[in-house]
Amino acid sequence: MRSISMGDGRTYDHVVGLRAVTSSDGMTADFYPFDMKFLGETATRIINELKGVNPIRTIVCNWG
Repeated sequence: MRSISMGDGRTYDHVVGLRAVTSSDGMTADFYPFDMKFLGETATRIINELKGVNPIRTIVCNWG
């Protein structure tokens, strides 16, 4: 998936999704509540260090 960013200039790059879960049995999963400081630092590093990446999305859901 790609998206448009309107920061310093228009870019059309790939989306990164972050999804972390916890599971005790490997069959069910609960979302892991990322710390906001961690999310901010991680998103900044991904944007600054990986070319071709635009927005960072977090995925919050329980699948299992």
